Order: sequence, then C-alpha cells, then structure tokens
Amino acid sequence: MLADLLQIPTGERYPLALAPRQRKAKTLNALLAFVEGLAATRPVLLVIEDLHWADPTSLELIDLIVVYAPCLRLLVVVTFRPEFIAPWAGRVHTRATTIGRLPLGECARIVVGICHDRPLPQSLVGTILQRTDGVPLFTEELTRAIIESGAECGPGEAAIIPMTLHASLLARLDRLGEARELAQIGAALGRRFSYQMVSAVAAMPTARLNNALARLTGAGLIWQRGHPAGCGIHLQARPG
Repeated sequence: MLADLLQIPTGERYPLALAPRQRKAKTLNALLAFVEGLAATRPVLLVIEDLHWADPTSLELIDLIVVYAPCLRLLVVVTFRPEFIAPWAGRVHTRATTIGRLPLGECARIVVGICHDRPLPQSLVGTILQRTDGVPLFTEELTRAIIESGAECGPGEAAIIPMTLHASLLARLDRLGEARELAQIGAALGRRFSYQMVSAVAAMPTARLNNALARLTGAGLIWQRGHPAGCGIHLQARPG
C-alpha cells in the first residue's frame, strides 16, 4: 500500500492489481491510519488552511478525519472562505468561528514586520491601513508593492498606491521583467509544478530560467523545495 501511495515501481514481485476505486479507498484509509497512529502516542493539532482550494479527494480524506476526530486525541483547525460549505458543518463535535478583519494595530505590525530596517513614513502607513481595511493579505501585498516600487521615497505617494489586491499583484509582477512571463506560465500549470515541467514549457536557457525563478522566489511569489534539478517549485497560494 505504501509503495502504491508513493508510486514506487514494484515490478512483478509485488503486483498491485487494484481497481482505481479500491486504490483510492486504501490510500485514504492508510492516511487516516497514519493520523490515528500519531494521535495514539501524543495529542495532535492538525491545521488545514484555505480548504476552499482543496480537490474532491482531499476533501474526502479531511471528512474522514473529522468523523473519527472524537475518538482520537486530535484537534483539527480548518480555514476557508465563507462561500465554502463544509460537509461536516453541524456535527456535534465541530464549531464554526467567523474571523473578522484585523484591527489597525495588528495590520500596522504586519507593515512593520515586512519593512524591517526600511520604515515607511507614518502618512504612507496610514494610507496602507486605510486602503487594506483590515485584510491581512492585502496589507502584506500592498506593503511589498510599495517597498519594491520605491514609492516611500517620493512625494505624492498616495496617488500611485494600487487600490486593489489584484492591482497590487500586477504592479509587483510588472517590475519583475522576464520573470513575469514565468509566473504566468506557472499559474497556468497549477499551484504546484516541477522544475522539469516549467523548464520544458518556458523553453528558456537554463541560466535565464534559474534567474527568473530566483527573482520570483525573492519576491515571495513562489516557494521552492530542494535543488532546482530535482525539486518541486510551488506557486504560492495567494487567494484574492
């Protein structure tokens, strides 16, 4: 079962002649057993973010875990957008909490944390807080966009601050030059894509490809795992 889950070739010695439905059921049960094993030795906190992006099979697994949670030393914390309907909503052992917008003080901390040793003028910070209206992702993206543009150094900065999260992301991508094309390719490939795949689609020389990936990584727009030759490059989740 583990070999099947990890897609390890087994050859004729260990045949895995399972129908797709059987393989899926066994995989889900194996993952559930793994969580049960962890909870048997110690209390477990399982955090799942942005569930509204999950595929149907992942939702089935999470549903299984939530169903068995009362029998385990397990706390599952899940975040999702309001329009997502959780299949386990209303169960006795579940509780829904609506998370509102952040207070201005907390958003100001986000700005300070991103700026580090390049503090922005208080007037500019005030404009950021006003336009982002307590949305942490927008606060983060808008602050990065301003820092990258150098708007904090000139007069009339409020006029050139992007008004929306979408505009903020586009402004950041525009300043990345050739890396923008690579970001668009990655977005078309999906939230996760391998180095080999993006290399084949982009058809760039290796040096240019690596430079573009480095710029996207440095800008915080993608995450990279491992070394480029054998790693998975993960397009960062940026829900709007």
